[in-house]
Amino acid sequence: MKFALATPEHDPALRRLARDEGMPGPVRLAYTREPDWFAGQAAIGHLQQTVVALDARGEVAGAGVRALRRVFVNGEPREVGYLGGLRSLPRVRGGLGLAQGYRFLRALHTADNRAPAYLTTILESNAPARTLLVSGRAGLPAYHDLGRVHTRPWFRLPSPRSQLPAGVTLRQAPSPPPRDLLAYLRREGAKRQFFPVLDEAAFSADPWRLFNSGEFCLAARGNEIIGVVGCWDQRAFRQLRVTGYAPALTGLRPALNGLARLAGRRALPALPPAGHTLDACFATCVCVTDDAPVIFDALMRRLCARARDGGRGLLLVSLHERSPLNAAFSPLERLLDCRSRLYCACWEDGEPFVGSLDPARIPHVEGAML
Repeated sequence: MKFALATPEHDPALRRLARDEGMPGPVRLAYTREPDWFAGQAAIGHLQQTVVALDARGEVAGAGVRALRRVFVNGEPREVGYLGGLRSLPRVRGGLGLAQGYRFLRALHTADNRAPAYLTTILESNAPARTLLVSGRAGLPAYHDLGRVHTRPWFRLPSPRSQLPAGVTLRQAPSPPPRDLLAYLRREGAKRQFFPVLDEAAFSADPWRLFNSGEFCLAARGNEIIGVVGCWDQRAFRQLRVTGYAPALTGLRPALNGLARLAGRRALPALPPAGHTLDACFATCVCVTDDAPVIFDALMRRLCARARDGGRGLLLVSLHERSPLNAAFSPLERLLDCRSRLYCACWEDGEPFVGSLDPARIPHVEGAML
């Protein structure tokens, strides 16, 4: 097996690999990158490197991605890495390819010496991958478990019963965001571990330039911003393709879709058949003062209504298990929970960085950038 950085000639094979290799979960999904692999990868960091595994015929048999991001670490801006998109064809699994691939990644890591460690997520339902990657064998980096990540759909719309607290109003803001919103995101975001560092320049470069068609919903008390959630529609360059459903959800799907027909598509979207793409968008930059669930609930209901009116059936949001905002989800939304583990992976030179992470700070997870 030979490893190399991907070039445009690898684009068709990489897109095919993404289409064909789905991930386990309640809804089995393939994370596709149509119509251009590299355009889709621009959403995961300001630097992205796709590593391809080439077989004896020079054909792509596997791939993985290394990226760099600017995030807050212990309240200070830092450059941190991200590892993801690990895919391989069944015929090459179980050999020495994984160890060889990580040796190539380590060489990239050493060459630029920019990231002390790498954030990554692994689905809890993907037990073989978790067991292998966290084993530390064959020169793999150490995977330090930072806890569970919940990725759930948000279904609920504004209703007479979902009243805002007295004095609180909601409004929309475009992207790039105005200065008062940027100031809020930097001030409040710095309290969260791995929240993106956002300023005016960030929205003219990868990855946030791709958000310029998105929007923010703000909660304010008077002139003071007290909560923000963005809505990022990535369907033009990254998609979620349904490859199947877990057995329990397969049985429930007809009933859920029947309920959706009765409620109307705006109230409850249907779950599409295998082979179809989810009309989904992602909640991003989730930031609420004092982690108030009632404010988060109001912001998500407003964004959900706007998403449905724009033809986006699902609004997905990722939160760490320790976030108090988890209290806002309904039983139905919890039923469709996709659970993964958040890790900070590093080689020996990154251990001091991992050891310095403040355990009191709740990790922030950008579902749109996984």
